[in-house]
Amino acid sequence: MEDRIVSTVKEFANSIKPGSKILADMSSLVEATSQIPLSNFDYWERLIRSEFSLAMRENAPSKWKPWSKPIEILTWLDLTSWDGYRREKTLRTLSGAAPNTFFFHWLLGS
Repeated sequence: MEDRIVSTVKEFANSIKPGSKILADMSSLVEATSQIPLSNFDYWERLIRSEFSLAMRENAPSKWKPWSKPIEILTWLDLTSWDGYRREKTLRTLSGAAPNTFFFHWLLGS
């Protein structure tokens, strides 16, 4: 189960393209998190947060182009960002219902 969650988080992070107008598909992530029991929620939240953060750092564009500022894309996974300003911006940006009970629980904990 853990390997599946890690791989879907990385797959989702790799599908996020800064500056693109196409939204990343998180259907496989929603499907994987739907099977997670909420009894160990803290463990899964930490795992997903660290894997997403690591994957986003690996995919970050080069900092050698200071004149190009990529468009910031906020997703449901940004609700667990270490940056409180990013979490708040994500809460203000997201619209619609939570994709599943896992993300709803995540939203309530933010």
